[in-house]
Amino acid sequence: PSLLVEMSGSERWMIDLLADSAPSPATFSFVTEITGLLGGFGTDFDPFNDRNVAGWSFAYSHGGSVYHTERDSLSSVSSRSIDQQGSNTLAQARTAGMLDLLAQEEDEGAVFFTVAGGRVVRYSDAFAVAISLICLAALVMGIVRRSRHSPGAFGRTIKGAGLVAGFFLVVSLAVGVLWTLVAGLRSTQGIWEGYVYLLVLVALVCSAWPAIKNRVGRSPNGPDLLGGSIFVWVTLALVTSILAPGASYLFTWPALFGVAFWLALPTERSALAEDLLFVAVVGAALIINVPAVDIFFQMAQPRPGNPDSQLLPVAGIAVGLGFLGFSLAHSVGSDHSRTE
Repeated sequence: PSLLVEMSGSERWMIDLLADSAPSPATFSFVTEITGLLGGFGTDFDPFNDRNVAGWSFAYSHGGSVYHTERDSLSSVSSRSIDQQGSNTLAQARTAGMLDLLAQEEDEGAVFFTVAGGRVVRYSDAFAVAISLICLAALVMGIVRRSRHSPGAFGRTIKGAGLVAGFFLVVSLAVGVLWTLVAGLRSTQGIWEGYVYLLVLVALVCSAWPAIKNRVGRSPNGPDLLGGSIFVWVTLALVTSILAPGASYLFTWPALFGVAFWLALPTERSALAEDLLFVAVVGAALIINVPAVDIFFQMAQPRPGNPDSQLLPVAGIAVGLGFLGFSLAHSVGSDHSRTE
């Protein structure tokens, strides 16, 4: 896909223009957020961005190991990518050509992501903070309610959060180191070869988690892994909504559905709501996590022709994020089956 990687101008105004004009947009605000934090990638867009000229920068990164090398050729360029990029650009130019470009709205941060059918969900940074605060309030409510029935509920939740967060950190660091070694040996990987590596890494990590979960979950005073997983997601949602709003949606929506499911668990009267929330949690984990895992993994691809742009350790974030989504879905699925 031709992916939006940088943007200048009023974010909300620009993303609305893109979403309303491009026939097949691929836009994720965590990408532009990361690009901004890194200070850009040193592209032809820099002169415009440096002078605050409103615009977008698009790129596609699959098969990036041949980029700027002697192996790059017309045959390595996807005609579908060119078609998408050209169609979107033409539509944006036609729409922008009918507008008064000096009448842009004041700069307002925006959170946005593309879902099935090329529809772009977008909202303001302030709304992102509001959703994360709702998640936090619901989490506190769930902990308080459980503490009334079980004095050790809070401690079990914290233990679960510590286990999930610890496993995430270990996995991210280990995969980052391992992938750096693999990419050094195979610096010109094919697209499908790279995906085989990704699937193997994710499968190994996710298969290890149920074994750990079953082992620590046997004790009645053991960690609450569902509550702990939700605690981690809510914490990440709150922190990113304040420090990096563009990346907050990666955690906000799974956290929101997850904590709602957690609150619905104790009451038999909410069986239908629990079923719907179970589907919502798994759906959010898939819809939001899968594109993010893919994009982070593409950022970590070896680029021997342009080594300054390769971020090999980011593969750890890709696999770690996949684990977080799996751990939440697996914990929700386990508790859902237990209550049926």
